[in-house]
Amino acid sequence: MKEPDVIIEWTELPEIPKEPSFFDRFKSAFVRDDVEEELDGEDDPWTWTRVLYAYFDPDEELAYIGKAWSSTVGSRWDAADKDKFFAEIEQHGWVPRDIIVYVGQPQVAKGKRLTSQLLKDLESLLIAQVRPWFNTQNRRTRLGRDGMVVRCTGDWPMHLKTLIDD
Repeated sequence: MKEPDVIIEWTELPEIPKEPSFFDRFKSAFVRDDVEEELDGEDDPWTWTRVLYAYFDPDEELAYIGKAWSSTVGSRWDAADKDKFFAEIEQHGWVPRDIIVYVGQPQVAKGKRLTSQLLKDLESLLIAQVRPWFNTQNRRTRLGRDGMVVRCTGDWPMHLKTLIDD
């Protein structure tokens, strides 16, 4: 098998984000973006961008895969388009805090770069091959990158670790 074109390093997140603190609200209103990056650091995966994220239900079944390109993982969690997902979760008797969240950081092969389109392609490949129960797009047909090999590493809990786009 050829070397992977992309390795996605997955990290299980420790907890669901809380309401923003006074400091966070102040920062977003008054601090320049370049200074904010220094204040946030890279330690909090909820602030990461240009990543994939996966929600697992309390039965540890993959429920949803998404991407965060120009927004953070935390802002995607709070996005209005997740209301339907959380309503479905509550119908099962679960609460959002029951959801297990993973963030995947794509690392592309030498000489390549991560683009918005590549992140979309990675998201659709994962959805097509691991079939999260809440995702509806990309389950039957999708445009892909023929021959692309993707390896999931780190905390990725699924048995399928290597995906090949065909």
